[in-house]
Amino acid sequence: MLYPGYLEKRRGLLPRVIVGVVVVLLIAGLGYLVWTKTKKAPSQTNVTTTSNESEKIAPVPKVNANTNADVTDNWWTYTGPDLQFRLRYPRTLTAETTDEGAFFQDATKTNVAAVLYQTRGADEHLTTWHGTEAVGAATLGGVAAKKFAYQQCSRNGSALACTPQTVAIVVERPGNFLAFEFYGDMTLDATEQAMVDSFTFLNTTLID
Repeated sequence: MLYPGYLEKRRGLLPRVIVGVVVVLLIAGLGYLVWTKTKKAPSQTNVTTTSNESEKIAPVPKVNANTNADVTDNWWTYTGPDLQFRLRYPRTLTAETTDEGAFFQDATKTNVAAVLYQTRGADEHLTTWHGTEAVGAATLGGVAAKKFAYQQCSRNGSALACTPQTVAIVVERPGNFLAFEFYGDMTLDATEQAMVDSFTFLNTTLID
């Protein structure tokens, strides 16, 4: 037997249940959305970080193909008498061959370098050059040589005459000494050293 008002209470309870279920579903839906966004956030952060790090990478520098080009590529080539040797010299110089050797002159016709020969006896060895001792070892055309630095002076009355300061790279050869000399200083600059490095003996039978 139903007490009075029972049906009315049941009818009033049903809407509350429906509202409660809807609220629970809404809360669950919002929670799911929040969880989904939270789960994806680290992945998006990593992508952004990776992008920033890649932007900080320094660009690879371009390599100049001519960086290691030989400085003597545009120079003249001089071949000695009887094809005994060959060397390269700057285009600003001119070469002149004499009985003493080869002279290289600048625009003012001043000798700046020379390849000279000096007769030597069979038992004569290179100990001094123009009265001076060697300042060190050197190489000329792949052959062991000696390096000299000197300046000769002589007095004529009250006047003192001096030869230019000279650096000489000298090699012993059968019958003579071959000297590659540079005038005007006691050291070799980069251009002079490049001339020395370009020197090549063509007739190896003329080398001890």
